[in-house]
Amino acid sequence: MDVIQVVLYGMGGVGKTQLALEYTYRHRGDFSAVFWINAASENTTKLSFAHIMQRLIQHHAKLCDKPDYTRIGRLLGMAGKLDSVGMFTTERSEEQHIEWLAAKDNTKWLLVFDNLDDLRSFNVDDYIPSSACGTVIITSRRREIVHGRKWLEVEQMQKIEAEELLFKSAKRDLEKLTPDEKQAAAAIVQKLGYLPLAIDQAGAYIYALDSSFSRYYIEYEDKVTYLLSTEWKVGNPDRAVFAAWDLSFNAIQKQNSNAAELLLLCGLLDNNDICEELLQRGMKLPMNGMYNYFAIYVMILTKYTILQIQA
Repeated sequence: MDVIQVVLYGMGGVGKTQLALEYTYRHRGDFSAVFWINAASENTTKLSFAHIMQRLIQHHAKLCDKPDYTRIGRLLGMAGKLDSVGMFTTERSEEQHIEWLAAKDNTKWLLVFDNLDDLRSFNVDDYIPSSACGTVIITSRRREIVHGRKWLEVEQMQKIEAEELLFKSAKRDLEKLTPDEKQAAAAIVQKLGYLPLAIDQAGAYIYALDSSFSRYYIEYEDKVTYLLSTEWKVGNPDRAVFAAWDLSFNAIQKQNSNAAELLLLCGLLDNNDICEELLQRGMKLPMNGMYNYFAIYVMILTKYTILQIQA
């Protein structure tokens, strides 16, 4: 058997990543291991592989009272490449991971390459074992990546689905809405191109500010008009997502400028596994005390569904 490769492609914000996440959650019991790769660039891809290998090493280390990294190295097919504390002695840890995936006994792994849109800087095939039995899922905006692979185009939501998502995100009961509010909700999802990412952002905004669909529609139209006046040249899907996001960011900035600053800081970092302690120290926030200011900022951002806390 060869590696099974499936591509989920479609425009930005249509829900490719969420679909891949839902699949891995529902079928996690079908695989011996699931690995998630941030494939936005070759650097993020290599970094993801490095994190995965260190977690594999630490997983085996926790199985014994006193870890023997020499033995763990041999077990994982990387003999002589770990130091006394389990760290790599070589920078090319992605090669070790590919070799581990290609091992004869590793046949039921799942490898997800998320946001693989840069097809010029590197070749994703270099990071997929050619002689192993596993499954690869790729999410991308680029249709060219489907060549030689199974594929599924992730299309826009249907009108009813989009409205249901908006009601759910805004925590509104359809039965209690006035005809005008229902009409405004329908207009919002249409303006947002039936894109789940933008719709979820809009609903969170409406809920956080206890606003209305009618009010949001007016504010969104004003935002788009402003963007067009600044000659902001992007396609309609990106404009919908950005306008919805910008409305939320402006609201956060008015509510708490420090929370907005935290969001901008996170935007400069990789979006996975951001260390809370690092951010607290960087913002010179007290690590303990009566008021946990960092927790307050995070609570504001999560309310707008812009940030998520990992368990």
